[in-house]
Amino acid sequence: MTRNTKLSNEEYQQKLDEYKVVEWVLVSNYLGKSRPVTLRHKGCGREVEHPNAGNVFKVKNCKLCSPENFKKSHDQVAEDLLKIGLKLHGKYINDRTKVAIVTGK
Repeated sequence: MTRNTKLSNEEYQQKLDEYKVVEWVLVSNYLGKSRPVTLRHKGCGREVEHPNAGNVFKVKNCKLCSPENFKKSHDQVAEDLLKIGLKLHGKYINDRTKVAIVTGK
């Protein structure tokens, strides 16, 4: 059975609860699937405005707290390498830029 009326706030929140990939809490009023909606991520507590409420269910992670968004600093990489007996020689920029590493031997 298809439904032509829009969901209530409670029904949309229930739909969000059933979507287990990313856990969201509805902050703003749900005005329809093609309207913007503000949600709070249960993991980090930050609020995100999605331009299209219907597309929320295509999102695979929170864009604010996803591990993909965190970049290690030069000091963090140097420390990690020291733990396994390597020394960073040069400036670390990111994981795609080549940098020299010296072994402890």
